[in-house]
Amino acid sequence: MKKYILLFLAFCSFSFIGNAQPPTFDDLIILYADGKYEKLIDECLKYNDKESTSKEPIPYLFLAKAYYGMSQKGDRSEEFKNAFKSACQSLNKFYKKDKGEAYRAEDAEFIEKVKMAAAEVAMNEFESKNYKKSASSALLFKKTSPNNLGADFLNAASKFIDNDRSSAIAIWKEVEKPFMSLTELGTDSPADLIIYKAAIVETVKCMINSKQVDRARKIANKGQELIQEEDFKAELDALF
Repeated sequence: MKKYILLFLAFCSFSFIGNAQPPTFDDLIILYADGKYEKLIDECLKYNDKESTSKEPIPYLFLAKAYYGMSQKGDRSEEFKNAFKSACQSLNKFYKKDKGEAYRAEDAEFIEKVKMAAAEVAMNEFESKNYKKSASSALLFKKTSPNNLGADFLNAASKFIDNDRSSAIAIWKEVEKPFMSLTELGTDSPADLIIYKAAIVETVKCMINSKQVDRARKIANKGQELIQEEDFKAELDALF
């Protein structure tokens, strides 16, 4: 009799596991709604470390939201001084976990907000001629928009202007071919467009300065093909 009871319990256990519902993460939703970002970070990290939920994308998304929320607080502690960087890194991890892109559309507004903030940081550093920082900021933007080749071009242009020409040449060599093979940008994100336009213009300038006019013209032509904006086309044409 004991044997049959054990078998029955085992069957019930497997049935429960088989019908178990994925977590809803209501606790994270509530903490975010209440603006309890520090507590939210702690809870997200627990989910990320737990084997049963480590592959779930939602905790990484809320981790990005929590770090972004912390980055907007002027009175945040020293522990969170790099909160915006952590937000971008967490968003990148969310992308990797969200393989089917099931959750991105729901939070497109938040994602664009982070991308735009990252784009503004990169452009501010570049325009302020802080080229080492603009190079690293371009890489940070790439975390928020992994398919944006403009971020690579901006990184390379920053390094070229900062006299790290060997690194710039290596980056251009890696990204130029995939860029030239694009038939469309594959994005209508305003943040993506800001980075692409600036990166193409600055790359063309660098190549003209290094006496690679034909190469510069090809990149400019591809940029004009991909971004059908008259002001942008005119800006590129004026460089030659």
